[in-house]
Amino acid sequence: MDQTRLGELAEAYGADWRRWPEAEREAASALLATDLAAERLLFAERQLDAALDLAPRLEVSAALRERVVAAAPRPVTWPFASLRARWRRAGASGRSVWLSGMGVAAAVCAGLLVGEAMVVGISAGLQADSVLYLASLDAVDDTEILQ
Repeated sequence: MDQTRLGELAEAYGADWRRWPEAEREAASALLATDLAAERLLFAERQLDAALDLAPRLEVSAALRERVVAAAPRPVTWPFASLRARWRRAGASGRSVWLSGMGVAAAVCAGLLVGEAMVVGISAGLQADSVLYLASLDAVDDTEILQ
C-alpha cells in the first residue's frame, strides 16, 4: 500500500473505513501508522465527507420526475410489433397469428427463390459470354491464315 493507492481508496469510498474493501483496510492501517503524509490525506477526505454530510438533500418533485420521464426518448420498436401485439391479444388461440406468420415466411421464401432464379439467369449469360471470349483467344483468326 502506498499514498497513491490510499488516495484512490479515499476518493472512491470516502474516509469511513467501513466502506472500504476488507482486503485494503489492514494495509491502509499499517501505512497510516507509519506515514504522516498519508494521515494528512485521509484527514482531508474526512473533512470532505463532513461537508458532504452537511449539504442539504435535494428531493425531486413528482412533477419534475414525470416531465423527465415524458421527455425521455422512446425505445425503438420491433419491426413486427403489430404481430407481437396481435399474438398477445390472441392468447392461446393464436391461429390468425400463425397464419400471418406463415404468410411472412412464404413471402420470404418466394423472394429467395425469385432472387436465385434471377441470379442463375444472369450468371448463365455471363458464363456463355466468357466461354465464347476464351474460345476466341485460342482459335486461329483470319490474319494468321492470310499471312
